[in-house]
Amino acid sequence: MDLPGIADAIRTHPGLTGKAVLSAIAETIGGDGDDGAIISDGEGRLALAAEAISPAFIARDPRAAGIAGAVTVVSDLVASGAEPLALLDTVVAADSAHLAPLLDGLRAGAAMVSVPIVGGHTTLEA
Repeated sequence: MDLPGIADAIRTHPGLTGKAVLSAIAETIGGDGDDGAIISDGEGRLALAAEAISPAFIARDPRAAGIAGAVTVVSDLVASGAEPLALLDTVVAADSAHLAPLLDGLRAGAAMVSVPIVGGHTTLEA
């Protein structure tokens, strides 16, 4: 087993190196979370979460990427002890061919976790 090679692969993986900007974001706008935040609503607290899906994943399998987006954000909320109420979709698609299967995947993922999509934002890049 090549432990140094495995350690290097983990250290240099884009999923980890892409998180290096988090400290700069926290310094600029505040907060210490990744993918979410807890805010007071005056009577209790609300957990808010978001998930960004890799454009490469969307290009390979847009429906699976949509499912992953919905399921991942809900599982993040549940893991933090929150009760998911609803999802907002936020989609920027570079290719119109990916848009319909991506949205279909989002709907399927939301149905899998029994959380409705109540709105969102979609942009198709020209």
